[in-house]
Parts: sequence; structure tokens; C-alpha cells
Amino acid sequence: MREALQSKSNIAWFKLSELVMRGERERALSVFRLLSHSISDKAFVALLESELFHVFGDIRAKEACFRAISLYEAQLNYEKVVLAYSYIFEWWPGEEQSLDSLANLCDSFSSEVLWRTGMRLVVMWSIAAQRWGRVQDLVINAFARSSLRGMWLKKAIIYGIVQYSSLSEAPFFFESYCRELAWYYTYEGTGEERIIATQLFTLLSSFDQDLYQRVRDSLLE
Repeated sequence: MREALQSKSNIAWFKLSELVMRGERERALSVFRLLSHSISDKAFVALLESELFHVFGDIRAKEACFRAISLYEAQLNYEKVVLAYSYIFEWWPGEEQSLDSLANLCDSFSSEVLWRTGMRLVVMWSIAAQRWGRVQDLVINAFARSSLRGMWLKKAIIYGIVQYSSLSEAPFFFESYCRELAWYYTYEGTGEERIIATQLFTLLSSFDQDLYQRVRDSLLE
């Protein structure tokens, strides 16, 4: 009996995917509602619903995604919380309040891997959306930390700006930030930290030779 039910469920999911591919919105949503009754994890259902709504351009997608975040937070399933936030930033990059929410949540993570995954999202989407005021706050946050997290955050910001910006789009504080970082890691950092100075110079030389030279010259002033 269980195998028969499982077989019927698999057929129904296949049918749903076909309906989505054909763009049959109402029929797809109807099949999904029937299937959702067999899933005990309501956060998972909400996330699937959000994806389905988004595919069909339904404005309810955002509400479903935030509902999934709330349910996953209640479950303390923070990996899925970060995943749901990645959908938010990809589909609605203007959701600035969500960047604040995720950044605050990340500070509570004891897992280094999870913290980096979440903060990478915050850094990259802040830069991609050119929210330079927020990026500058992240810079201040990075220098306020004396831990490995602070070091990682400094590097992530530099890499993010180089990856997502041209020199003309880089924030006004970028060059001074690079100079400060280069000075610190060259003259004040530990042996391990000085490796970052080498990585920084390599990165800047590929980004813009003039900027690279100005940062190098600033170390001799």
C-alpha cells in the first residue's frame, strides 16, 4: 500500500513539473495544493510554493518566501533560512531590510561555515545593488572585529567590489579602504595576515593597474 501511494505521489510530482513547463498556471497550482497536504514540513511547502508563484509571476511569491523564512527560523533550521534569503535577494534585490535581518541573524551563528555563507550573501548583494552606504558599514564592522571573522569580512568586501564593479562604479571609499588594508597587512599584520597583502595587490593589479600603483606608492609615503 505504501509503495502504491509513493508511486502515485511520484506521478503527481511529474505531472506538476509538466504543467509548469507548459505554463498551465491554475492546473499546476491545483496539483501543488493537493500534493502539499502529504508534506509534513510546512516550511518546505512554503518555499516550494514561493518558487512556483515566482515561476508564474505571481505577487504572492514574496509572501510565501518570507513565510518559509519564519517557519525555518522556528525550526532553528538556519541553513534553509539562508537558502530562502538567497531567493529573496535574487528575485527582489531591492529588499534592503532583508539584508539587515540576515546580517543580524548571522551574528548569532556559531557555525563558521554558516556565518560565512550568510555574510557572503549580505556582502555580495549589497555590492551588486550598489548599496554603498551599507557596504561602508560592513567595512567599519570588519575593522571593528579582531577575530578571524573580521579578517574574512575584509577580504570578502574587496573581492566583492572587484567582482561586481568596474572602477567607475566602485564606491568613493574603495581606494582609501584598499590603502588602509594594504598598510595594515604589510606593516602591522601577523605573518599569516601579510599573505592577504600579497593577495590584495594581485587582485588590484588585475582590476586596475593605476589603482594598484597608487596603493603600492601609498605604502612608501
